[in-house]
Amino acid sequence: MNLRQAITFCVLMQGNGGILTKAPSYVLEKLLSASMMSEPEALLDPNNLSVFRQYCQQWGVSPESLEEVEI
Repeated sequence: MNLRQAITFCVLMQGNGGILTKAPSYVLEKLLSASMMSEPEALLDPNNLSVFRQYCQQWGVSPESLEEVEI
C-alpha cells in the first residue's frame, strides 16, 4: 500500500460518523479496494474527493507524489 491509497482509505473512514459507525467487513472491503487501485480516490464520492484534494493542496503534494511512499 502506498500513501495515496492510505490517505484515500482514511478519507473513506472519516465520513458519516467516522470509524465507529463502520462495520469490520466494510473497513476490510474499503482497505482492500483502496490498496489495489492506482487511483484509489475513484472510490470517493464528490464530498470526500474534495477532502482528498484539500488534503493534497494543504500539504503541497500531488496524488502522484504520494505513490512514491510505500507503507
